[in-house]
Amino acid sequence: TGTELVLRGVTGGTLRVEERAVRFEDVPESFWGAGDIAFAAARELLQGTGPAEFSPEEHLTRAMLMTVLARIEGIDTQGTPWYEKGIQWAVETGVSDGSEPHAPITREQLVTMLYRYAGAQPGSPETLNGFADAGRVSGYALDAMRWATENKIIQGNEGNHVEPKAEATRAEVAVMMQRFLHLAG
Repeated sequence: TGTELVLRGVTGGTLRVEERAVRFEDVPESFWGAGDIAFAAARELLQGTGPAEFSPEEHLTRAMLMTVLARIEGIDTQGTPWYEKGIQWAVETGVSDGSEPHAPITREQLVTMLYRYAGAQPGSPETLNGFADAGRVSGYALDAMRWATENKIIQGNEGNHVEPKAEATRAEVAVMMQRFLHLAG
């Protein structure tokens, strides 16, 4: 079955997402992000790292996220190297500067790319109040982090930290992508 989402992204348009059930041996149903991983994999936003593996605790790179967003936008990202068209799209649209494609993406970089992709407006300055590490958010990511916390794309952990400098795991990216797409749809 297909699901249609209308995104107000950088170039806008309609996204047709095909749902395909995928099961990963390394993501038990009891895993905290299992439902979001299933959502992302079924819609081919994030693919497995092997035939039956998702590797939820591995880190996602900047190139991987740029490629995911380009695919959402309908860009054919096939080619060599696999990330080239995704990076080119991200730079052309202002989603990213394309730097350090092989570096793990931090949580603040992730929400900044989503924020730019969405063409969003900053969240309220008070949105980060109450997060113990709000002062660690980089200046370039401040508006994006406010937007992301206000829209519950990133919610903080048990210690009330948003962990802006932490490298985002594949599971965290799946969770944030699911929340982002539901916000955009």
